[in-house]
Amino acid sequence: MEPHLIVVHVGGCVRYPGVYELPEGNRLLAFVEAAGGMTEDAEPDGVNLARIARDGEHIVVPVRGTASQTASEGESSSLVSINAADAEELCTLDGIGAVLARRIIAYRERIGGFSSLAQLMDVSGIGQKRYEAIKDAICL
Repeated sequence: MEPHLIVVHVGGCVRYPGVYELPEGNRLLAFVEAAGGMTEDAEPDGVNLARIARDGEHIVVPVRGTASQTASEGESSSLVSINAADAEELCTLDGIGAVLARRIIAYRERIGGFSSLAQLMDVSGIGQKRYEAIKDAICL
């Protein structure tokens, strides 16, 4: 039996940005390596390479110096993917609780994934003000 393949879009500071297909269960590191690895100007701490990749995810390796710095112990320094995050991850965003997280996931599943960050405002309960508060903490 062949392993189930997942598709991940790898961009940012990698040698060969693009869409890669690897067996399910691979970590982000495997996808970054499939894209030729990080370039010299990449911020190695900008992406959690140990996290297991999800189908349809978009990984962006940031430029050195642009990744958010950890403000206090336990905070994540990576962006939250609105196309891949589970409810718990979505709840780490300012103003997003369990109800909104479930709405985001339901909407995402209904439309087959977000094609832009601003599309998040199509989710009931997320208006311009809430979007502005979280837009710098999210990615596709």
